[in-house]
Amino acid sequence: GSNASPTSFVPPPLQRLPQRRGVLGVAAASWLGGLAVTPGALAFPNGVKEAIFVPKRPAGARPGDLGVEKRKLKGKLPGKGPTTPEPVLKGCSGQRLSCFSTSGDPLDKNSPEPLRPWQPPSGTSPEDAIAAIRKVIADYPPGQSGIDLGGFRVLTSDPTYIYAQFEAGDGVIDDVEFATLSDGTVQFRSGGRTLFNDSGFTPRPSDVGSNARRLNYIAEEVRKLGWTAPEITREVRPDYFKEAGL
Repeated sequence: GSNASPTSFVPPPLQRLPQRRGVLGVAAASWLGGLAVTPGALAFPNGVKEAIFVPKRPAGARPGDLGVEKRKLKGKLPGKGPTTPEPVLKGCSGQRLSCFSTSGDPLDKNSPEPLRPWQPPSGTSPEDAIAAIRKVIADYPPGQSGIDLGGFRVLTSDPTYIYAQFEAGDGVIDDVEFATLSDGTVQFRSGGRTLFNDSGFTPRPSDVGSNARRLNYIAEEVRKLGWTAPEITREVRPDYFKEAGL
């Protein structure tokens, strides 16, 4: 349905196939401490085969509140209720360095400023907008810009919503969603997962640029189709780019 949510969807166990990944570099290696590392393996068959030479870490904890729903706000905004006016994707509270979303909460100091939704050409139906995104994802080349060497898979594909998982060469998974809004624009979220280390579950300190690079690739492809889909730049999130070493 148009507001279908994957929150009740339980993906099948990941099939670990022999894989490799690229070199993470100093920025990524700096947060390896405390995380379990296992021999290389690919989660998805379309991953870059050479990634078998990269140590694997846990994929991370999949958020339980993905999908499209009315989101509870930290407080009440003037003239507005305690929830978002319409169903939206999850925001990035507490994930300034590993997440981008068109959703946010101005009363949550840990929530980064949301990005603007993408605008398809005038007259594009919600179904056609998501169909365009679906095709770009289907044609996505794992390894572009040195990211997503573990490949990807689409778990939920509805007429106005799509949810996919992208795996870094080291095994950590980013959750990516697109959905239409009532005004015809397309909302999106691309975020790193919570990881488990000696201190318990903790947000990933930095995604080493994976979420920005992935969204920028998809945005560039839909711009070729006449969409308004701004590039994520250092000016948009300077702290993110600095931490990621971009």
